[in-house]
Amino acid sequence: MNFAMFIFFSTLEVITFFCFVLVLFRFPVKPYIWQFTIVSFMLSLVSNSLQQEELQQISSIVQIVLCICFVVFFLKVHYFNAMMMIITGYIVVFIIQSILLGVFLHYEVFTSIKAYTVDGYIVQTISSSLVFLFSLLIYVFKGGFSFIDSTSRFKRQKLFVRENRVYFIFLVLAILIVAGSNFIYQRASHPPFLMISVILTLALVALLSLSIKKDELLSKSI
Repeated sequence: MNFAMFIFFSTLEVITFFCFVLVLFRFPVKPYIWQFTIVSFMLSLVSNSLQQEELQQISSIVQIVLCICFVVFFLKVHYFNAMMMIITGYIVVFIIQSILLGVFLHYEVFTSIKAYTVDGYIVQTISSSLVFLFSLLIYVFKGGFSFIDSTSRFKRQKLFVRENRVYFIFLVLAILIVAGSNFIYQRASHPPFLMISVILTLALVALLSLSIKKDELLSKSI
């Protein structure tokens, strides 16, 4: 029963994550919904395996790498663009979850939040609902970024031109921050949720600022 519940809520969480990423970068959701539903189920199985083997510390990195590979395969975008999409989306979700965990534990709504528990499933459901709400708002208000070409995988790109070089540095820093935050969550008895949320927010602001600049450059070139 615990296995089925974990897979269900984890799959729901990953599906809403992919929907958010697609909407944020102005890709249509409907044509890819079944592919990413299957991928979400597969990623949930991977997450469960990592939990069982007590490898939670590397879970974030494994999930990010796999998500990037799936986005490259299904959306046919360049792997650098896939990194932009997945890492930006992952940080948003991580911030939401960090804030929720901090609030719930600070006000003692839950005494502890662990995998395979009802408390954990409640947090996953609320987190997924908020991510879906943000996706809906972005779609309704026609927000998001359009600088990523859906066929960019088949185009030669200069990755280390000035604007990409800066973006790449921030992407690497963001990955390290997410990995470090996940490690702290797993190891610390009282994780510094506020500090982690602030650091992640700064990383997100940097990535969004760079994304806005790339969008503006694309608009000027058209």
